[in-house]
Amino acid sequence: MEESIYLIIGVILLCIGFFDFFYTTLSASKSSFITFTVSKFVHISILSLERKFGRGIFALSGMILNLTIILVWILIIWAGLYFVFTYDADAILNNEGIRATDSERLYFTGYVLSTLGNGDFFPISTYTQMIASSFSFFGFIFFTTAMTYLISVYSAVINKRHLSLAILNLGNSPEEVIRTLHSAQPSFIYTQINSLQEKIDLVNEHYQAFPLIHYYHNVEINASFSLNVAKLDEALTIMLIKSTSPHHQELCFLKKSMDALLKRFDEFHDIPNFEDSSETLHWEYIGSTKELSIKELANNPRIAQRRKILTSLLLHEDLNWKHVYETQKLSSDD
Repeated sequence: MEESIYLIIGVILLCIGFFDFFYTTLSASKSSFITFTVSKFVHISILSLERKFGRGIFALSGMILNLTIILVWILIIWAGLYFVFTYDADAILNNEGIRATDSERLYFTGYVLSTLGNGDFFPISTYTQMIASSFSFFGFIFFTTAMTYLISVYSAVINKRHLSLAILNLGNSPEEVIRTLHSAQPSFIYTQINSLQEKIDLVNEHYQAFPLIHYYHNVEINASFSLNVAKLDEALTIMLIKSTSPHHQELCFLKKSMDALLKRFDEFHDIPNFEDSSETLHWEYIGSTKELSIKELANNPRIAQRRKILTSLLLHEDLNWKHVYETQKLSSDD
């Protein structure tokens, strides 16, 4: 009876580990439950360290997150396989023909997964021989697939940073972005808007395929992805409120791409339920460029909802709206 319980536990752990690993790395559609939970836990821990030691810790956040997730996958599958081997404890012997102890079976499980095959322990039953050979093959697949997935994640992170820098080049605040888009030549505006739209759409797809990029942050505030996305969205909101804004049609297309990206962000956050949007969300930052009153803007549910999503995105990097509008005055240590 006890042996059967070990087998059941082992099979359950292996199914959980396999599903989470393959769904995350091969589905190109979100992360599975364990990876998602581990990512949020690591991110909360990183934010706690950032508040104590500064934004420099963000340089290690991606590495810490990836190592933690890979370690969790290994531990779950290792534990599951150990319980499966424990189901028939007499079927694994050492090179002297003595039954392996619990710690020795744990060791045997580890080198089966790592495909080392030291030869100091060996399975004697058909059951354990088939399991050992199957998981030796899986060990090779696991590390190859994990490394391939991480390379794709790093590529997606680079594209995310390209978008952030492209927005930064337009200005250090929403007002500067608006002035740039108002004063530039039409050919420049068309090129910039088209380029931004392509980058936004690409990042949107990467967020779905590789959700881990959501937890990569930039050390420098000016280059922060959350800050620059909020900056661009603020500029678009202000410019499109003014029906006389030049390049109105092109900006509408860009806003549609931003809408899709914000919808993707909404999947990562529990959006705060602000009782007073006009005060909490700092509507005064709309400034003198508005045609509608602050009260009218605050009562616009579509604008209020997108600003709540952006607020959550900023909090995700321990930032706020002050950083969006005063970026040029801030350093990475502020």
